[in-house]
Amino acid sequence: MNRVYFGSGATGIEAAAQTYFGVSARNLSLGQAAMLVGILPAPSAYNPKANPQRAIERQRLVLNSMAQEGYITREEADAAQISSDQETVRTVVAGSESYVADWVESLMTAYIGEIKDDVVVQTTIDWKMQKDAEFAVREAVANEGPKRGFSQGALVAMDVNGTVRAMVGGVDYQASQYNRAVTAKRQPGSTFKPFVYMAAMEKGYTPDTLAEDAQFEYNGWSPRNASGKYAGTVTLRQGLAYSLNTIAGRLAIDVTPEAVIDVATRMGISSAMTPVPSIALGTQEVNLLELTSAYAPFANGGMGIIPNVITKITSKDGTQLYEASDAGPGRVVDPNVLSEMNDMLKTAVEVGTGKGANLGGWDFGGKTGTSQNARDALFVGYTSAMVTGVWLGNDNDSKTTLSGGNVPAAIWSEFMTKAHAGRSPVAIPGGSYQGQLIAQQLIDPATGQALIDPTTGQPQVQYVDGGTGQPVQTMTDPTTGQIVAIDPNTGLPNTNLAPVGTGSANPPIQTGQMTDPNTGLPINGGFDQTQPQQYDAQGQAIDPVTGFPLQADPNAGLNNAPIDPQTGMPMVLVVDPATGQQVWVPGAPAAGQQQFQGQQIQPTSPFAPPAAVGQQQQQQPVYQNENSQRTLMDLLFGN
Repeated sequence: MNRVYFGSGATGIEAAAQTYFGVSARNLSLGQAAMLVGILPAPSAYNPKANPQRAIERQRLVLNSMAQEGYITREEADAAQISSDQETVRTVVAGSESYVADWVESLMTAYIGEIKDDVVVQTTIDWKMQKDAEFAVREAVANEGPKRGFSQGALVAMDVNGTVRAMVGGVDYQASQYNRAVTAKRQPGSTFKPFVYMAAMEKGYTPDTLAEDAQFEYNGWSPRNASGKYAGTVTLRQGLAYSLNTIAGRLAIDVTPEAVIDVATRMGISSAMTPVPSIALGTQEVNLLELTSAYAPFANGGMGIIPNVITKITSKDGTQLYEASDAGPGRVVDPNVLSEMNDMLKTAVEVGTGKGANLGGWDFGGKTGTSQNARDALFVGYTSAMVTGVWLGNDNDSKTTLSGGNVPAAIWSEFMTKAHAGRSPVAIPGGSYQGQLIAQQLIDPATGQALIDPTTGQPQVQYVDGGTGQPVQTMTDPTTGQIVAIDPNTGLPNTNLAPVGTGSANPPIQTGQMTDPNTGLPINGGFDQTQPQQYDAQGQAIDPVTGFPLQADPNAGLNNAPIDPQTGMPMVLVVDPATGQQVWVPGAPAAGQQQFQGQQIQPTSPFAPPAAVGQQQQQQPVYQNENSQRTLMDLLFGN
């Protein structure tokens, strides 16, 4: 039976069971098995997709023969038969693809307005991946659901550029059309923690920064580890890998919940969120689609994406009504921060809570998530090729015995293994500024301060090749207003360097404290804004009251500023004189100032943690060897 052709491209009983009914051969009902046997004399003519009525007739013949031979009773045969009045056979086609179709239909109205005539829609869905995704989810619910107390599942898979390849909104579309991948919002649990840690990395912490894993209380809130165990001093790498709630809570308080929301929104979370410390534990609801897409920048080198399922929409006569665009948010993660996040998320699947996931030969990272009382269990993981998110739970929000590291991770592994079959493993990219123009602030070597153009009152900048760091000639394109690199040998635009437009191409991140367009100093951060500004002959801003040169606060905007990968210093937000746009540029360390990146720093936010993150606890042992640290965690948490 494993070599017999059953029609519709299915060879073998297992493939036929999945193709026609979306279940494993071992889970076929009596009626389904009889229908597959009835296909054999003429697979192309008798299969239920091509000819449902003939398939029903053949099923009846097989069941009657089985009853006559004594293999089943007459009552069993009658119960398994499909009525001859039924015009269709319920097959897998009426399943997960319908969730996609509903989503596509809702998007079409937004793209082209009210639809009055028939249209042709091309989608990005990969049919084989869709079938594999549906099979993995349905099998897990059928086999594990009764034991672990869950009845529903959802899966979203996309390329790292946001192209959606598969979506499963539930286990049975005919029973429930509610899309649990797009419409449903559930607590993401610890799958939200990477955004907390990313905010910490942007503040200047590193995966090796030490923090205290111990119970604490903050304004009546006291997070607890799921295991009930506490490890004392750990690294942030260990905190994320083993999903320690106390560490995530301390970080959210330290960097501020507002900073966490800023990161999550920048990465792709679109649901409204409230800035409270408990956001660190994934208590605020999101949908699986946005959560999965928010992991894509970790996989693609740090670029934001917009999930897309529709390629093109045309009318019946071929008139194009809509075509997908490649436009996106641009860079949303600094390359240094990206490297740190991938370091930690790889550790999470190597030795942490996600070690139940596996994908032979491929470089991958990911994070587990389990909400309170295990009402939701998730796993979101990625390679350099794809990002996939899995959710399991119940529609009535009842508790289960799941965790993100067991069944969700197993579904992820099964699906991703099939999705990557035949591909050569490629490492996850680290991200760089290769091929980009970077605005670099000019610094007065005598003072260490930004040079101010006395004519415009604006900071002077030069543009450098992001890949080499070498200055390049530029000009402003009169048509587009973009800054364009010029090849000095030909005088023509250098096509190897992307033009700088509205500021999004001036990496890495367009967030932070606003600056005065006349001085480049932080607003309300360096002088009284009500006084007229004066400059000396060198273009240095002068305090109108004292007559002394103004010094910019070196810590202004420090918590929000991205880190310069070359110097390890926070970058400075200035106004580009050519475009009038605010851009991040490398900052210069003041005399005697140590580098910010990689140091154990003291928190400066008003949300000071109960035990300072990054402050070494002398009474606790500090393990310098990474493997020793992991062994310590294994002993404590039994992994």
